[in-house]
Amino acid sequence: MYNLHEIKLQNMQDAFSMLYLSLADKLTGEFGKTEGERILREAVRRAGRDSGEEILNKHRQLGIRTNLKNLMKADCTLLDPRFAGKHVADEEERQIFEVYTCPLAHFWNWRGGSDAGSCFCEEFQRAKVLAYTAGKGQLNLSNRLTSIRDGFCLLAAFYREANIDCEAAAASFSKCGGKEEAKPEIPGASFRENIGRLTADLYTRIYETAGESKGEEGRLAVKKGLAAFAAEEKAFLIKKAEDTGKCMDAEFVRANFQLDADPAGDEAWDGILNPEAVALMKETVLDLFFTAQYPSRQERGGIPESDPKEENKN
Repeated sequence: MYNLHEIKLQNMQDAFSMLYLSLADKLTGEFGKTEGERILREAVRRAGRDSGEEILNKHRQLGIRTNLKNLMKADCTLLDPRFAGKHVADEEERQIFEVYTCPLAHFWNWRGGSDAGSCFCEEFQRAKVLAYTAGKGQLNLSNRLTSIRDGFCLLAAFYREANIDCEAAAASFSKCGGKEEAKPEIPGASFRENIGRLTADLYTRIYETAGESKGEEGRLAVKKGLAAFAAEEKAFLIKKAEDTGKCMDAEFVRANFQLDADPAGDEAWDGILNPEAVALMKETVLDLFFTAQYPSRQERGGIPESDPKEENKN
C-alpha cells in the first residue's frame, strides 16, 4: 500500500517510462530494429552525459567531493518506493549495486519493450559515470532486469585514484585531502525536478538524433511517438485521478506529471537549445494535459460518464 505522496512519484516515473517507450516504438517501427536502436542509444548516451556533467558541475560549485559514492546519492530513481536494491560495495572509488525491483524495467517488460529498455539501461548510467569522472571511470552492467535470463540488475562502477592526477584525487577522495564537502546531496533537487529534467533532456536528445540520422522522417516519427504518448498518458492521468477521488485538471496534472504547462518558466528545460522540440512538446502534450477537465467520480455522482480510454480515442 502506498500513500498519496508516493503515488505521485510513481505516476511521474511511469510517465517517463511511457514516453521513452512510445518514442522507441515509433523509431523502431519506422526504421527497423537496428536503425531505431542506433538512434535511441546515441540519444540515451547524450542524455547520460548531460546528467553526469550537470551533477559534476553542481558538486564542484558546492565543494562536494566528486566520487562515485556522491554520484550515487544524486540518483532520483532511488526515491521511487517500488525500487529495491542493496549495495554490495559502497565506496568512493567503487560502487557495486544489485537491483531487485525497478519500476522502469517492470514497465518496459510489461509493455513488451524490454529491448528498448535494455538500450537505456546499457547506455545511460555508463555515459553518466564517464561524464562525471571526466572519462576516467568505468561502469559494467552484467545483469539486467530487462533480460529474461536475469533476476536482478548488477552494476559495478569504478573510479580509481591511480587513473587521475593528484589535484583531481584531492577533489575526489577523502583519503587524498582537500576541502571537506559541504553536503553530499544536491540541495533543492526534488524528485519532480530531477525526473522532469531527465524527461525533457532525453526527449530532446531523441528528437535531435532522429533528425540528424533520418532528417524530416526522423522528426516525424518522434512527433508520432509523442502524440501516442500524449493520448495514453492523458487516459492514465484520468484513471489515476479517478482512483484517488480527484478531478483531472491543471492542479492534478501539476502534482502528478513532471513538466509544467509553460516550458519558458520550467527549469526542466533550462539550457535545452532546441526550440522546435520544445514547441512540439508544448503543443502535443502540455497544452492537452493542462487544459483537460475531467470531473471526479464524486462530482459525477459516483457514476462514470464514459471510459477515459475510449473517450481519448475519439
